[in-house]
Amino acid sequence: MFKQLLVSSVLTICMIGNVFAEDQVDEVGEIDNQDLSFNVGSDFTTAYFFRGIMQENQGFIAQPWIGASLKLSDKNTVSVLFWNSIHDNDTGATGGDVEAWYEADISITLTHALTDKLSVNTGYRHLMSPNSAFNRVNEVFVGASFTDSLLGENRAHGGLNPFVDVVFEVDGTSDGDGDEGIYSEIGIRPRFDLVDNDAVDLDVTIPVKVGLGVQDYYGDSGFDFGYFSVGAVFGTPMKFFNLPNVTLTAGVEVLVLGDDAKAFNGGDDTEVIGTVGFSTSF
Repeated sequence: MFKQLLVSSVLTICMIGNVFAEDQVDEVGEIDNQDLSFNVGSDFTTAYFFRGIMQENQGFIAQPWIGASLKLSDKNTVSVLFWNSIHDNDTGATGGDVEAWYEADISITLTHALTDKLSVNTGYRHLMSPNSAFNRVNEVFVGASFTDSLLGENRAHGGLNPFVDVVFEVDGTSDGDGDEGIYSEIGIRPRFDLVDNDAVDLDVTIPVKVGLGVQDYYGDSGFDFGYFSVGAVFGTPMKFFNLPNVTLTAGVEVLVLGDDAKAFNGGDDTEVIGTVGFSTSF
């Protein structure tokens, strides 16, 4: 099963790479500033669960990030993300000068637009712990998303925006059992405009997703239910402070954990998480 899925992943990567190469044959030139963008932000959360696996639920938790995206062609974009989780509880620290710096992840993603609404992506992610709380993990992932937005038709509903991701651990494990596993996530991200005028814009996104252990992920050798998550995230650009490029967010998430995932949470099968944050792009 693992080999079949891994081969499928590699074939997908090759297919996207081949399409990209064909698109780029006659597009060699200098990078246009409009094709390169940066984004930076941070979330502050009451608990950090990684794919349903509890990492920390006490103290102050900040999760700053910075990313960059380069539009390679009309259909191809490459993006890089550096994401962190910093805990004043010094989660799992084994010494050193960065005891609060629990996690630092670097990922690179190639996205190819099959149509104006359907996209596929593939990439690599490296997870590490500056305070040595866990061993490094390397992953390869593939995914697809569909943007069914109705906003262009003057509708306040932004569509369901379904997505699916499959992650292959190729070196190291997130559950710490020593065997690399396969994880899948399926969900929707419907969005609604609540207020839209010259003074204030306010929208809400209602993410709903299911995390699944396809093979040997949640400490189980077979297929396993990891968690179910539903939430609401409100976002507003700071137009009222003349900072329209800065967006403030506030949200709540309810996690319902499967049997193996709740073992990482002291046996509790439900968790309510509150998060606030900000982001900007340029």
